[in-house]
Amino acid sequence: MLRPQTRRWMSRGVAPLVSTLALSWLAGPAVSAPQDGRGHAASGLAPTCGTVSISRSRFLVERVGGTIRCTSARYVVQHARFREHSGLPSWSCWRGSPAFGFTSVAYGCNGPRQQVVQAVPVNALARIGKACRLFLGPGDTSIHSLDFRVQGVSCQTAKEVVEICHVDGNGCNAGTSAWSCRKLKQRPALGYAERCTSVKCFASIVWLD
Repeated sequence: MLRPQTRRWMSRGVAPLVSTLALSWLAGPAVSAPQDGRGHAASGLAPTCGTVSISRSRFLVERVGGTIRCTSARYVVQHARFREHSGLPSWSCWRGSPAFGFTSVAYGCNGPRQQVVQAVPVNALARIGKACRLFLGPGDTSIHSLDFRVQGVSCQTAKEVVEICHVDGNGCNAGTSAWSCRKLKQRPALGYAERCTSVKCFASIVWLD
């Protein structure tokens, strides 16, 4: 990956399945998450909203982008169906794919005003870590990733790692530790996954561009 000042950011949809109309109560005012000085939700671990059942498996609901009520987030992941014609007007949804490798088991949907919710299998949490809130690209207002996860490191440090370290397996320094990053399997239409490790800590992300 190129360094932040040279990385080419492109505004692309978070997911391939797009609806057209609006569900006003889902897109309406939400309970506020902590805000930074620019009015965006502060970075850090993503708030969770308990578990739901999807295809007879338990999934943890994570609010990774924008502000949205837990009741609305749970409704979205329970009714999305995560396939074409997702059934949720104004929301686009995707299904986790093992083709990305390692952590890409999250299902998710993105909606109005940068609202993004994810659902991850409860039985996978021990190995994939915790979700961080998604961040905007430098100098723009778009989200360029999904499934940003950490184990044993803060989300802020992990953001620095995935932005400045190259995916060539060579060492780099971020925070107070040395890291090594590598690119996982790639699907050209959807981007690629990256995993970075430092002793027992890791950070992983799926880049959309």
